[in-house]
Amino acid sequence: NENYGTSDKYSVYVDTQPPVVEIEKADESERIFSPNNDGNKDVLPIEQTGTREDIWRAQIRNAAGNVVKTYTWRNEQPQSFDWDGTNNQGILVPDGVYEYTIKTTDKAGNSGQAEYGNLVKNTEETPISLSIDNSHFSPNGDGILDAVLLQPNVPVQRGIESWTIDIVDANGRVYRSFSGTSGLSGAIAFDGRDENGNVIPENREYYADLQVLYVNGNNPQAQSAPFIVDVTEPEASVKIDNRIFSPNGDGNKDTITIHQETSKEENWYGTITDIDENPVYQYKWIEQPENRIRWDGRKEDGSLAEDGYYFYQLSTVDKAGNRGESERVRFELNTEETPVLLTSSYDFFSPNGDDNKDTISFLPKLQVREGVVRYTLEVVSAEGEPVFTRNGSGSVPDRLMWDGFSSSGGRVEDGEYRAKLDVLYANGNNPQAETQLFTIDTVFPAITVDPEYSIFSPEGDGNRDSITFEQDSTEEELWEAQVINADGEVVKRSAWKGAAEDFVWNGTDNQGNSVPDGTYTYTVASTDQAGNTTEVAVEGIELDTAPTKLFVTAGSDKLAPTGNGLYEEISFSTIVNRREGLESWQLEMVDQNGISQKTFSGEQRIPKEIIWDGKDENGEYVEGRYKARFSARYTKGNRPTAESLSFVLDVTPPQTEVTLNPVPFSPDNDGIDDELEIRLDVSDTNSIQNWKFTIFDAERQGVRAQDGPVFKQYSGSGVPAEQIIWDGRSDEGELVYAAMDYPYRFEVIDALGNRTVETGRIPVDVLVVREGDDLKIKIASINFKPNSAEFVDDKPEIAARNSYVLNRLAEILQKYRQYEITIEGHANITKYWDPALAKQEQEEELIPLSEDRAERVLEALVERGISRNRLTAKGVGGSKPIVDFRDEENRWKNRRVEFILKKE
Repeated sequence: NENYGTSDKYSVYVDTQPPVVEIEKADESERIFSPNNDGNKDVLPIEQTGTREDIWRAQIRNAAGNVVKTYTWRNEQPQSFDWDGTNNQGILVPDGVYEYTIKTTDKAGNSGQAEYGNLVKNTEETPISLSIDNSHFSPNGDGILDAVLLQPNVPVQRGIESWTIDIVDANGRVYRSFSGTSGLSGAIAFDGRDENGNVIPENREYYADLQVLYVNGNNPQAQSAPFIVDVTEPEASVKIDNRIFSPNGDGNKDTITIHQETSKEENWYGTITDIDENPVYQYKWIEQPENRIRWDGRKEDGSLAEDGYYFYQLSTVDKAGNRGESERVRFELNTEETPVLLTSSYDFFSPNGDDNKDTISFLPKLQVREGVVRYTLEVVSAEGEPVFTRNGSGSVPDRLMWDGFSSSGGRVEDGEYRAKLDVLYANGNNPQAETQLFTIDTVFPAITVDPEYSIFSPEGDGNRDSITFEQDSTEEELWEAQVINADGEVVKRSAWKGAAEDFVWNGTDNQGNSVPDGTYTYTVASTDQAGNTTEVAVEGIELDTAPTKLFVTAGSDKLAPTGNGLYEEISFSTIVNRREGLESWQLEMVDQNGISQKTFSGEQRIPKEIIWDGKDENGEYVEGRYKARFSARYTKGNRPTAESLSFVLDVTPPQTEVTLNPVPFSPDNDGIDDELEIRLDVSDTNSIQNWKFTIFDAERQGVRAQDGPVFKQYSGSGVPAEQIIWDGRSDEGELVYAAMDYPYRFEVIDALGNRTVETGRIPVDVLVVREGDDLKIKIASINFKPNSAEFVDDKPEIAARNSYVLNRLAEILQKYRQYEITIEGHANITKYWDPALAKQEQEEELIPLSEDRAERVLEALVERGISRNRLTAKGVGGSKPIVDFRDEENRWKNRRVEFILKKE
């Protein structure tokens, strides 16, 4: 009905040009930058040029492969820029090795990309710290430690954009914040209250977190030592078992017993005062007092207190400034009926010549001092054996001294003794008195101190974050330890009752603040009750927290030691910020499973360049993706580690597989098997660089596969398409010859230069091709003996090929039963340079030979069931060449048999 339809006209753009981008790469030494706003290498230039595309996407990744910065350019060329070391949030990224990549894919699917690796950010962050004045405080309004002072130490004040101090608990909950937008100096008082003015919960650890943001993106952080809110007063209770005692040495109520209980605090004091509140005697304890004490009435100087009323009270001030006191208990001292009393100034003394408690004083107290005729002082052992005697006449002195030597002149042995006083009055009275037992002790406290090492680095990295002083000592009343800085200031104290325990110092002061780097001295000392003093000092303890950063860069992202001259080895460059104190180093080749396959190591000196040939410790290649892990060991305990960007070790060529369908194929335009589907499967651990699929001219007798000229070729970059459809024509449009095999070679090269070549043959079926009103079959693969019409029979492979072609030819001709078939034999003229000789060769040799061969093929077809009546044989010699006789490479195509099909 003559309806006509048409679509709109559409444009199809053919684009085989991939996008192009090039990066101007600086030497590796110029890829190190330090964005610290000091005006020197604060940015890293990225100089790049490229084609204009819809969108270019660029990323900067760290060594772990995480994206830290992104860039895009739309509808333009990629622009050069300076990277200032910040991430997408404008914060400086950590020091380390980074990689820049840029890529795009255009609308036609062409891709382009470039990489720029080993970009090293090496910047020591602006050092800051935050210290506190007390580790405990009590915001109770009593004016004592009501606040904790936060002292920020921010050496670089220029360029501060903002700062924040958050008060947080151990779980990170924020209770209070302080902030500002300019310089940060001076202490900030935290009164222990949250944003709503409520006192934060007590008896928890809190921290102050300091963050400073500089205009260059530097964002250092610091945390204070922990501090505790404590508004609970210490608790104490006291009671006595009697209200009066008489320390007269008669064995009856010579002491008063005091019972006490307290909470645990840093120190407790027990004070005995007289009726006028003047101190008479004081006790001191660490943490908790003894549950029971006895007072024998002596004052601090050893003399007996006067008769009268006295008071006892426990007291302390805890670390938060809270004062705790027990009730005051009253008791009476009464010795009025005792005529003579004798006390000693010490319970222990040490007559060893060290100028400390070398003598002991005996303090007599007489009710009647007049009328004394004579007196005798005697010192006896605990068993009553006299060791010293002194006689005197007249008044008894207020103080009688003894130097610990016997009457015979030798020093008495260590042990327990007592002194006795015998007084004779003129009236005949002869009272006597004796002291309590006292002890002579001339043995000094003993201790050995063994520091774990002499240098440490309390940085929180788990390596030498503290130093342990191993101590072995005698049991003493008190051991006291101190850490002293170079200026002689005590920064840390500790104490033990009994034996000294091991002392662990983590580099902080008594408030928990980190002390500065420097050299310190550790001392531990004890003075026993006899006055013997021992002190041991360990000097030259070095505290060093100076950073020890490392970097390692890989000279390539590929390693393929296959002998092809490409990527045969990989080099690594190391960067060490600090070489002082370096003990050893190690460079490991770590695969994607975290397994170290190869290790280089040494002591102190690190080579400028380390080269790896790809072999593991056993001399084998373990393929995969790798990183170089660089680590060092410092005397001070630091164990810094750095990793390179990843690289690939690949010695295996790409895996390929070629699948052809149908086999054979017949591109004769009859609608059946006219196209060959060539499936190309390629896999590789690395990216594919390029590939080439080459089909060579037909395989024929005397010519090996792949030795012929190229018939058709496909090639490209990257992974090939999954399939290629071939119509059987050459690059110049020539159709394949029927019943012949066309060799192919599939060559794939990956990005590391590993090459795979796969070869095979493409069999072509018998083709029936229309030329004008006729159908033709051209076959050049039927092989005859030289200058003969006999088929080749002495070479089994060729004979089998002939048989296959003739069988297939007969099979196809059976489909054309309505056609008469003319069989033409064709040959090559070899004397083409002389017309006369060529004519003679044609008439005398080629026409007869080609006709005989045509007849031989006719007979072979008759044998295969083709009716003789349909067949005519004809020899035309070299009269119908299809290739110039002078083309030595291709003139074999003239030597053929053609089958011309015409309807009856």
